[in-house]
Amino acid sequence: MYFQALPEEDLTGDKIGYRIYYRKRVPFDSEQWNKGEVLGGVNQFFAVVGADNYYLQYDVKIAAFNEYGEGPNSSVQVVMSQADMPVGVATNITMKTHNSTAILVRWTPLPLIREFIRGKIIGYSINYWIKDGDMDSSNMYCGDTCDSVLLIGLQPKSYYWVNIQVVNTAGTGMVSENYFGRTWRRAPNSYPEYVQVQSHLGNSVHVMWRGVSTGSYEETIKGYKIRWWPINEDIRTANETIVAEKLTQKFLHGIQSGTVYSLRVMAYSRGGDGRNSPTVYFTL
Repeated sequence: MYFQALPEEDLTGDKIGYRIYYRKRVPFDSEQWNKGEVLGGVNQFFAVVGADNYYLQYDVKIAAFNEYGEGPNSSVQVVMSQADMPVGVATNITMKTHNSTAILVRWTPLPLIREFIRGKIIGYSINYWIKDGDMDSSNMYCGDTCDSVLLIGLQPKSYYWVNIQVVNTAGTGMVSENYFGRTWRRAPNSYPEYVQVQSHLGNSVHVMWRGVSTGSYEETIKGYKIRWWPINEDIRTANETIVAEKLTQKFLHGIQSGTVYSLRVMAYSRGGDGRNSPTVYFTL
């Protein structure tokens, strides 16, 4: 523990030191005070409280003394004993393929029981490495309340090992069992071509395009996504319509008269979204 030493003008004598009184915080103040001492201008004190007394509250009060005697005690402050390394591990770890470059990892967090966490949980360390690669070559951290993380930037059509460690204020705990997951093949590499937009009945347009074919290193196409938005707005505000796999046309409704729109079409698969077609502009 650390404390602020008295300023020189308050020492009023030689042979200055500090007596530190501490006890485990329990109901009805039934614990006896323990006493330690430091000499001179030292402003820190360490006490061994025993291996089983990790991360517990302690009452502390401090009194300065000099050659003439001991001064008044400080007010009682509550401090925590040092945390210990966590002994529990995350359980029920699962890995779900997200796309060609990402895997979703889920787990059951460590129960908030003192004997398991042995301190304050800071978070979790998710260690992952490609099959036949260097163990724990990459890791990702997430906060104390998280129970899932999306690993991104992985290699397509690859297998990965994952394990998880609990991290508290004392350090990193034991490694969980290793779990195995995979990524899908690549998303469509080509984009739809010859995109055409024609006015239709009322506030609707007819969109047509030439479909996309995939190679052996790409996942099979599940369908297409059409995104359209007013030309003066950000693409992040775009409307999105999903079209079934074999269709290469779609009627879009709710188009506002007098507004110019941007439109893009992409193929998608379980490997992820493919490349966008060049932007096409249209209005009613």
